[in-house]
Amino acid sequence: MRIRHHFSGAVQSRGFRYACVKASGKAHVTGWVQNQPDGTVVAETQGDQRQQEAFLRRLGALMPGLGTQWHDQQSEVDPIEGDEPFHVRD
Repeated sequence: MRIRHHFSGAVQSRGFRYACVKASGKAHVTGWVQNQPDGTVVAETQGDQRQQEAFLRRLGALMPGLGTQWHDQQSEVDPIEGDEPFHVRD
């Protein structure tokens, strides 16, 4: 499964994208993360349900100072065969 995450709130200029990269490695998901001009962050993660849940748990653990200052709006998108390792898009 592949999930598009639209993170809003206090997510830019706080190391959020790099926390996503670190969380993705531990959770074994593929995909990407990118800052948006409106101050939000968009990411796509690909992996099974267990991996998706692990990604969000690990992300929350890596960003404890943000508490509830960020929100994740999710939608399922089509998986990408042969997806690249998780990375930051510029």
